[in-house]
Amino acid sequence: MILALAILRTTAPAADSITPGQIVSDVLAHSHRLKSADIENQLMQVRKNQVLSRSLPSLRIGASFYSYNGLEDSVMGTFLFPAVEDRYSLQAELGQTIFTGGRISGSRRAAEFDRRAAESSLRSVDADLRLQALSAYWTWSKSYYALAAADAAVKRIESHNRDVKNQKDTGAATESDALSAEVLLDHAILRKQDTQRNLALARAATAFLTGRELTADAVPQKPDAASLGAFQTAEESAAIQAAMTNRSETLSAEMAVRSALEQ
Repeated sequence: MILALAILRTTAPAADSITPGQIVSDVLAHSHRLKSADIENQLMQVRKNQVLSRSLPSLRIGASFYSYNGLEDSVMGTFLFPAVEDRYSLQAELGQTIFTGGRISGSRRAAEFDRRAAESSLRSVDADLRLQALSAYWTWSKSYYALAAADAAVKRIESHNRDVKNQKDTGAATESDALSAEVLLDHAILRKQDTQRNLALARAATAFLTGRELTADAVPQKPDAASLGAFQTAEESAAIQAAMTNRSETLSAEMAVRSALEQ
C-alpha cells in the first residue's frame, strides 16, 4: 500500500508554475498595438531617410537604340552620306539642389520629429502593456492564494456554526448567538464568492492580453516581497520611472506639434 502511494505521488502531474516574466513576454508577443506601433516607428525611419536623400546629388542615366530597315545611301554632289540603320545614344545627367527656400531643411527637421514621435509612442505602448500584464498577473496571484484562505475560513465558520447550533439546542447558547454565527458564515461565503469572481476575471484578463487561456493547473507565484523584488528588472524599472516622470505619449504629441510647425 505504501509503495502504491509512493508511485502515485511520483506519477502525479506537477502544477504548471507561471512566472510574471512569462506573462509579460506573451503579452508583448501577442499585442497588435505593439506590432502596429513598431511598424509605424519603422515607417517614420524610412520616411526620414527619403527626406534626407532629397538633398543628395541625383544622377540620371538614359540609353536608347534605334534600328531602321531599307535605308539607302544619299549622294549630294561629290559627297556620299551612307545610310546608318542602327543608331545608339547614351545620356548622363548629374544634378545638385542648391536652394529651395528652406523646404528641404524644414522637411528634414519635420521627419526627425515624426520619427521621435513614433519612437515615443512605441515606448508608451510597451510600458502600458507591461503594466497591464503585471497588474493582471498579480491580481490573479492574489485571488488564487486568497481563495484557499477564504475556503478555509468558510469551513472553520461552518464548524463553529454547527457547534453554536448544538449549544443552542442544549440551552448553552442563545438565539442571538446562533444568528451571529449564521451572519458570520454568510459573510465568509460572500468573501469566498468575491474571491472566486476576482480569480475568474483575472484569468480572463490574462487570456485577453496573451491570446490564450491559462491551463487548469496553472499556478502563479505568491505575491510576496521576495517575488516582487526578484522580478524588478531594469526594463520594468525604466518603464515605471518613465511613467512617473515624463509620459512617452506626451513627448510623442510634442514631437508631432513641432513636426507640423516645421512643415
